[in-house]
Amino acid sequence: LFDAPALAPWPHRRASAGPDGLGAAAIWSRTPFLPPDRWSRSGRHPAFEIARLAPPGAPDAPPLQIGALHLSWPVLGAQEWQLLDLHRLWPAFRAPTVIAGDFNAAPWSAATRHVARLSGTEPMAGLRPSWGGRLGLAIDQTLLSPGLGVAEATTHALPGSDHRAIRTRLLLPRGAEAPPSRPGLPR
Repeated sequence: LFDAPALAPWPHRRASAGPDGLGAAAIWSRTPFLPPDRWSRSGRHPAFEIARLAPPGAPDAPPLQIGALHLSWPVLGAQEWQLLDLHRLWPAFRAPTVIAGDFNAAPWSAATRHVARLSGTEPMAGLRPSWGGRLGLAIDQTLLSPGLGVAEATTHALPGSDHRAIRTRLLLPRGAEAPPSRPGLPR
């Protein structure tokens, strides 16, 4: 799936898989990734992948950080462990940040709120059924730093997956500065 011909428009790719071979997190980009900073180099997590890229057409903008997240189902404590373990990666989240993926949770869930609070992001508005057909569940989320906008968000069939991809075209602020540290998080 990772090297499928359908992915040719996104030649820059980064992926990792969970310890059980399931729960992969992947980032596909048309724009080349920047060299990893010290947090993304050392912050390996089985359900999370992070990449930085220079926003196309915005040379004065800070690097955009993209995170791909795949949480377990909220049973037997696996999702809770993943959410707690993400705390060691909190320094990797600097605005502007986008975190997207299979949260196995609704946009208003405690899990989504936890990731949003930790990363300084907010869930993208609107419900997009992404699992179980057109009338299915909205368990795949896109979270954005304040100041990032959405020009378009659509769902698409994803070959080899029981989820629908959420393709999001962002509106990036030019020359945006990172917001101050979030209260209540370690420095």
